Amino acid sequence: MMKRKSIRVLGASALLVLLLPVANLTAWRTPDALPCCSRASLFNVDALLGWVSAGLFRVGVSIAPDRSVIGKSDWLYLGDGYEGSLSQARLPGRPDHVAKGQAFARGAARWSAFFQSQGVRSFQIMVAPSKESIYPEFLPNWVHPPRHGVTDAIFQGLGTSVFEDLRVPLLAAKSHEPERLFFKFDTHWNMVGASYAFQAFAKRMKLLDPELKWPDASSYQVFDLVSTDRGDLAEFLRLGSMSEKLPILEMNRLAPTFARHGYGSGQVIDPVGVAGARVSLTRPIVTKNAHALNRSRVLWLSDSFGAHLADPMSTTFSDVVRVHWDRAYEDGGMLVRMVREWNPDFVFVTVAERSLHGIKFETFLQYAPFPATEPSFDHLTAIPLAMRSVKGLAKGDEEGVFEVVSDAPSMMLSAPADIDAMGGGAFLLAMTCLDKSASLPVQAFWKPSSAAGFDRDHAQRFLHVGERSMVPLPEASIAKIRDVRLDLKTNGFCKRFRWDSLSFVGTEIP
Repeated sequence: MMKRKSIRVLGASALLVLLLPVANLTAWRTPDALPCCSRASLFNVDALLGWVSAGLFRVGVSIAPDRSVIGKSDWLYLGDGYEGSLSQARLPGRPDHVAKGQAFARGAARWSAFFQSQGVRSFQIMVAPSKESIYPEFLPNWVHPPRHGVTDAIFQGLGTSVFEDLRVPLLAAKSHEPERLFFKFDTHWNMVGASYAFQAFAKRMKLLDPELKWPDASSYQVFDLVSTDRGDLAEFLRLGSMSEKLPILEMNRLAPTFARHGYGSGQVIDPVGVAGARVSLTRPIVTKNAHALNRSRVLWLSDSFGAHLADPMSTTFSDVVRVHWDRAYEDGGMLVRMVREWNPDFVFVTVAERSLHGIKFETFLQYAPFPATEPSFDHLTAIPLAMRSVKGLAKGDEEGVFEVVSDAPSMMLSAPADIDAMGGGAFLLAMTCLDKSASLPVQAFWKPSSAAGFDRDHAQRFLHVGERSMVPLPEASIAKIRDVRLDLKTNGFCKRFRWDSLSFVGTEIP
């Protein structure tokens, strides 16, 4: 009996393999299909998977639940493959999430201090809500968001920092706005949802900088609804075109007149490419608007949620450079270099709520610069640490010059005697990249003299900018320090550097 069933299964499989080329050459062939009669085109299963997915979609079954989850009334939501999106939405907020928010606030404060030292007037972070935060009623029955969730706890820790919770204005708008604020088959908000977010951002900025001008209420009015085939969540399920209504605002009419070009290259960029959010996420794009309300420069670190904020942003500010925040350390310190080259008046960040739960945005905030000097330490004597060994580094052809020869370079240093760090203190790092890198991410570990090894509880991440960094230790540190390890996150840059010294300065020098 089992043998007959096996033969039937094998026969059905063989028939399917034989019929697949016929279907690809006839019923399923599209104008942009692969070249005719190649092996890839004859046995391509995309159309078959799309057909299967469409059938399963009708009964609420997803073929890619890690990427796209089917909710009620055919609403689609991002799956756990992206920062554990839905799992995070089901978790209650805990004290460690509050602590995470507090760490975020400290990192953002360091970035803010650095930007201000470079002449930036204001640094602000807009947190774009996840779809499930605004439309939880269409989630699958098995998702039950708690009253006080992970994001709530993170914002509790953030306090009155530079972060703005854009869930608040969108939830308020949802109760009276006739149009949907998010696309049904896409992860992102639409023009209407983005407009409420931008108006809330404008209200915040008016308090911080009253001289700025902002679009009036008529600019945000919907003058047309057009059909559009979009939906990254539908694409994940291979459902093909899913028609949605795309709201067009009054301010969108002027958007085609904006001039867009690549930062540093001057290459003209197609507006359609920028609107698709793919071009501007991989390299910086400059948008110029001669008729903007303010003659100001904005460096805008944005993820894909910035796509529908782009027109309001360029309506308001004459010169906007947009690039993804996770590119900050690319190219030997892209963010620091652009701040110094371009001299922006404002630095804004737009980040998706789900990224607060992931490691990439956390890393962006943790590797923030410290001030080059700390006045309270200037009068103190420095204790030098001697280099004991290196890993992934080789001595260069000049005295004090090192070359990176591995992907994970590090160095071990030791003090001549135990350092009393109970009262706090700081490490003073002096080194210079010789390849014109603008910054270098570094992680410093310090070890109690009695401990067997290094651990993350006694570590500090920071961005080394220029020739000198002062890295404060937490006040609740450890009594005795002898050894320090520096991990250099070169990422292919700062391949040669001049080493000067690492010293410790503290409130009391023994």
